[in-house]
Amino acid sequence: MGKVKEFGLYQLCTSWSATGPVSEVEMLMKHLNECVNQIRKSVKTKAFQARLNSYQRSSNKNYKELTGYVDALFERYARLLVLRVDLSYSKENSKTTQAVAKQDRERLFGNARSNKLFADMVGHIWKLEHGPEKGFHYHMMFFFDGSKVREDVTLARRVGEYWADVVTKGRGLYFNCNANKHAYKTCGVGMIDHTQSALREALRGAVIYLTKTDLYMKLQTQGRGMGKGLSPSPKGTRGRPRAISPPREGKA
Repeated sequence: MGKVKEFGLYQLCTSWSATGPVSEVEMLMKHLNECVNQIRKSVKTKAFQARLNSYQRSSNKNYKELTGYVDALFERYARLLVLRVDLSYSKENSKTTQAVAKQDRERLFGNARSNKLFADMVGHIWKLEHGPEKGFHYHMMFFFDGSKVREDVTLARRVGEYWADVVTKGRGLYFNCNANKHAYKTCGVGMIDHTQSALREALRGAVIYLTKTDLYMKLQTQGRGMGKGLSPSPKGTRGRPRAISPPREGKA
């Protein structure tokens, strides 16, 4: 991003016209080539490699922490209803600042303490991302006690609507990933029993996606870009019920 600004490429690209004189095209190509050469040199430096390795270590650490968190939830609860909902802002509000996005997230989880919609929620994971057009947005995982709730698609829709209509007061949008489970090669959402190793592995794959290093995000934000709920308290000496029964599948 720094090299783009240094060579004035953003202004050149946005003002360039295909019908402009050949000299403008030649100037643009010259600057693009210079920028590419400088970027190639930069990525070979020890400073850049050290920074990249630091990001990778952070990603690996986050993955271990989050998978440990999910495993702890399964130790406490025999079944989990897992929701994946992306929370974002409308096109008119795509310039929402990181500070406001943080306030909205805190309002969501603050309200959840007294809202019946979240009464059976036992955990959550959030990841903040930023896109040039979409702006700040969240990838969310919500974990509910599978012995008390079902119908994951409906529940995910209600959570999304709560974000859009109540938390952001009409500024927000949502995408219900549970309603599109057929689009995923491996499905790590919906009702998952602690004995279903294949589904739990798919859930780990979804966690990997949340913890992947987002270098563009690093350039745009400050502070935390990821978080989770508190680890569950032990159920007691008897532990989680181990009777194996078919998990209740969510219905749309």
